[in-house]
This record gives sequence, C-alpha cells and structure tokens, in this order.
Amino acid sequence: MWKLNIILNIKFFFVLYFITIYDLKSDEYSFSFNTVGKITRNEVIKFLSGSKFVSLKHEGGFNSSLAKYGQYFCAGSIFYNEKNVLDDMTYACEFKDQSGKKFFTKGTRSKGTEFDRSTGKMTIKEGDGVWNSYINVKCNYGLEYVEDVVFVSAKCKWEKILFKFVQ
Repeated sequence: MWKLNIILNIKFFFVLYFITIYDLKSDEYSFSFNTVGKITRNEVIKFLSGSKFVSLKHEGGFNSSLAKYGQYFCAGSIFYNEKNVLDDMTYACEFKDQSGKKFFTKGTRSKGTEFDRSTGKMTIKEGDGVWNSYINVKCNYGLEYVEDVVFVSAKCKWEKILFKFVQ
C-alpha cells in the first residue's frame, strides 16, 4: 500500500511540475510600428445631402519595434455622413522593409470618428521573409492628420499557444 502512495505522489508531483513548466494558457506577444506619410491622392465626391465619398492614397516611411523600417503606401475609401462623421472605411497597405521583404495589411477605421483623428483595426494578410510569421496578426492603431501629413501608431498583438492537448 505504501508503494502505491509513493507512486501516486510521484505522479502528482510530475503532473504539477508539468503544469508549472508548460503554461496551459497562451502567451501574448506584441510589436508596434509607426508611420509618417503624405497624402498623394484625395478625390472627393460630395452628395447633395452633405455626405461624401473619399478615395485616398498616402505613402511614406515606417519603423517598428522589431528593428524593421522602410516604406509603405496605403489606398482606401471613406464614406462620411452628412454630419462629416465617418460611416465606413476600408483600406489596404503595402509595407517594404530595409531587406526588401513585404507585408500587406487590410483594415478599417472606427465608425463615428472624425476626419482628422481616429482609431481602427488592421490585420496583416500576407508577408514574405520574416513577415510571413506575422500573417493574421491583428493590430489596433491611432491616426492623426496634420494638414496633408498622416501619423499612425499601431500596436499588434497575438497569442502563441505553448501547449495543446491532443484531442
């Protein structure tokens, strides 16, 4: 009987040790990047009601907490209601880092935000080289326009599963 208790205690110890070493929850990882760019296209269609459709493009440079930096451009469309409040926006961006590796994002701005400052979400849709590891990573960002210069600060987060039970 005492041998059975020792074996059970050893098994319990190993299970406890295993759970301590391998966190069954996921770890959260993150990186950030900033862009500064200039509006290169800003075409507006004004509706009789006062609402407007804007087709835009901006391009410039970026740097990241991953020690990657380079150039980018974004193109998108925005629809503002008659009170000049954002109703819908979708855009896509192409980033090219100092090694020539690219990643592509697709995003939206938060509904109800003002023209010159806003928040939004984007997802890294594709990438090559190091950026291939960041596909499907989601980012939150803040944006501000100062005349025709666009400033964006983004924080990207994802979870990495350390351990999975086999089902």
